[in-house]
Amino acid sequence: MRNGRRAAISGTAEWAPQRRWDTPMFGLEAYGKLAREALDDAGMELGEIDGILCTRLGDAPMFAPAAVAEYLGIATNFGEVVDLGGANATGMVWRAAAAIEAGVCDACLCLLPSVPAPPQPGASARTQNWMMGADAWGAPHGQFDAPYGLINPNSHFAMVAQRYMYEYDLEPRTLAKIAVQGRENALLNPRAIFRDQPITIEDVLSSPMVVDPLHLLEIVMPCSGGAGVVVTTLERAQKTGLRPVMVSGFGEHITHKSITYAPSLTQIPIVAAADRAFAMAGVEREAVDVASMYDCYTITVLVTIEDSGFCGKGEGARFVEEHDLRFGGDWPLNTHGGLHVGAGGAGAGGGLMAEPPRILPKPTAATAPFWEAAREHRLLLPLTDGGEAYFYPRAFSPGSLEPGTEWVEASGRGVLYSYTVDRRGTAPAFAARAPYVIGIVELEEGPRMTTNIVECAIEDVRIGMAVEAVYEDVDDEVTLVLFRPV
Repeated sequence: MRNGRRAAISGTAEWAPQRRWDTPMFGLEAYGKLAREALDDAGMELGEIDGILCTRLGDAPMFAPAAVAEYLGIATNFGEVVDLGGANATGMVWRAAAAIEAGVCDACLCLLPSVPAPPQPGASARTQNWMMGADAWGAPHGQFDAPYGLINPNSHFAMVAQRYMYEYDLEPRTLAKIAVQGRENALLNPRAIFRDQPITIEDVLSSPMVVDPLHLLEIVMPCSGGAGVVVTTLERAQKTGLRPVMVSGFGEHITHKSITYAPSLTQIPIVAAADRAFAMAGVEREAVDVASMYDCYTITVLVTIEDSGFCGKGEGARFVEEHDLRFGGDWPLNTHGGLHVGAGGAGAGGGLMAEPPRILPKPTAATAPFWEAAREHRLLLPLTDGGEAYFYPRAFSPGSLEPGTEWVEASGRGVLYSYTVDRRGTAPAFAARAPYVIGIVELEEGPRMTTNIVECAIEDVRIGMAVEAVYEDVDDEVTLVLFRPV
């Protein structure tokens, strides 16, 4: 609470998710429709809104909050673009609450549609942005992750699961239980796509392996949909006649984009965010009666339970086995059913590009020495201003932002830190190569890097095995750094 003000959610709107969206609409049109539905639920008028929180818009790629305010016909005191992927909705709500409690504005619309736009006359069919920004000129991940197939989130979270199973006691059946009990919750949600299709643990474990060790029924299903939330002062929310939901605590902690460069694969940033949220709310974990956690993958749920502080590190499997996660159980989790049963949220939609070209790095001035050395079959690592090797190369030393880069020739040896087998080519450019191994190698010098493991049977790949660099001369200009067992 600041300035004697408290923020609360006073109204919501949610569209039932669909695998194929029947009524395409432009982003601004979707914003208007969601806004009207959320305001109707809150019993509030559009003129009361003086804050807009949105995502990027295809039909307003710049100045999105201004475009939304103009389209809706309102004047705002607060506008924010939130770009946190699956955390967008939560990120919007706490930012709105903070702005309200700071006295910046009095009522915010948080709007998150994800639906296809109408086809443009004369244009080719819209394709899904499966590169997820890695194709942008200068994008580090376009040089050091995408050429090896580490693009789609499936592979990122699969390597989390693989590393977790290496460090702690976790059986596939435990992860399958998360999917099964989420599906049981969805059976009573009339909006869930799979509301009439129960599954068993055996169903999960017998579903196709997509990215080892994650099965098809453990993975979020892409769909379209939308949601809107009205956040206002508690005083105003109490006048609506509905029971307001107070925003009592929040936290956010960001450390990385690619899983390769995460401080840890098994301890996620929610540790700091959860501690801050609970401290702000002034409550203990034991006070939680029902939880809603991002469940794009079953492993995400398990590590979130741990790292939010509901059990100790490495005890997530025991926690899941000992508790009933269904809506009528002793620890209700995602009572709407969750994402991997098509019960809530909106995912990517659209078609995929046919026969996409191979993804190759496009060196920049800061990264050219690395790729020039690779062409000579040498592995160079940049050094911080303190003399420590790091990866990937940057124009500034990470942690200090000192300009300039010194380089050291690495041994080319390391150990396999984590890996996954992409059995479907979840990035279209790799479909013809599947199955193939995406790995994270921890070099003798300390840094980790994304690669492919070659010259080894898939069934023989193991975390912790010693590996050495080998080089694939793709053409006269590009050589990729791969690794093989020693």
